[in-house]
Amino acid sequence: MCVSKRSARNNLKSCGRMAGYRQTVPNIPTGQDSMIKNRRQFLALTTGLAATTLAATAVPGFAGSSRSGNFSGRSNHVTTGKTELSSNSVVLQNNFSLDGAPDPRVGLGKNGKYDPKADLGALKKLTGKQSYRIGKGIKASDYNEVYIWCRKFNVPLGVAKLGN
Repeated sequence: MCVSKRSARNNLKSCGRMAGYRQTVPNIPTGQDSMIKNRRQFLALTTGLAATTLAATAVPGFAGSSRSGNFSGRSNHVTTGKTELSSNSVVLQNNFSLDGAPDPRVGLGKNGKYDPKADLGALKKLTGKQSYRIGKGIKASDYNEVYIWCRKFNVPLGVAKLGN
């Protein structure tokens, strides 16, 4: 194993650091000093390309992050547990629980108002982790609450206010 710069420069082949490098990259000069220089240039180039690729494929603002909150019951129902909202899904965590109700739905709202256009579907089960996909027409960043909503009686069963 190479420990110092000097031993690395004098023992490139024995270190194994450059083994195969000359074979996989054509037209590399054969001198050890030029190999080190070219390796540095190669690493600088590939690091720059990787950063450029990441920057080009990065998604805007909210898309890579998520917000979470804890449910509190509404309309005399007991709703507890944590939820997370990302740009494309709502996840009710393992500790989620609802005491029961007819036709419970998962949806989004803002500032104390449920938005029926942001209905994500029927609640799959009364307890435990479950996930709901956010449709293309719904912009998750427009909402700051996750609702468990009773469609039959048009009342909230639980609301989670989302933080950062």
